[in-house]
Amino acid sequence: MADQDLEKSKIEELDPAKIIEEMREEYWKGIAQAEDETEQQRVQLLVAEVAGEKFAMDAVLCRTITKFGYVTRVPRTPAFMLGVINLRGQIIPVIDLAALFRLPAGNQRQLKPRLVVVEVEGSRTAFLADRIEGIDFIDLSRVRESETISSPVKAEYIKGHVAPREDEGWMTYLDVVKIIEGPELSFGRK
Repeated sequence: MADQDLEKSKIEELDPAKIIEEMREEYWKGIAQAEDETEQQRVQLLVAEVAGEKFAMDAVLCRTITKFGYVTRVPRTPAFMLGVINLRGQIIPVIDLAALFRLPAGNQRQLKPRLVVVEVEGSRTAFLADRIEGIDFIDLSRVRESETISSPVKAEYIKGHVAPREDEGWMTYLDVVKIIEGPELSFGRK
């Protein structure tokens, strides 16, 4: 009886259907691991143009992009704060990135100005951009330290610089959290 059980277990081990199923599971497990590793080596960035400069910001912080419309001016606020908008019942401050970074104003505003609404710790802020280029997945190997490339933006507001592809120039990778928590935007907080 024991010999029959041993022979039966050897036959089950050599069952082609079982072997194929195990190979299939190993294959899909390897594919899933490769995808996970690839996701860990890439970052999803929203690319926007402001005063002729390209900037990138973490797409996961961007809640919506909307057309630049009516903005209610708020008295006694800095020039870079254009005012507030009512977006689906929520009052959101609008920040002109060109003015905040002291970039030279140009005729770019005539293109397609958009508001990029970002959310940090439950608080939403809209950044005015002259044009939205889109969302891009960037390999982390394409991100360089902020000290290696010059930028008109304060160093504390920069995560680094990125070049999405070999043939494209470098753009500033903004640290949205530090911009929102920075001293310039703290005028309304205590």
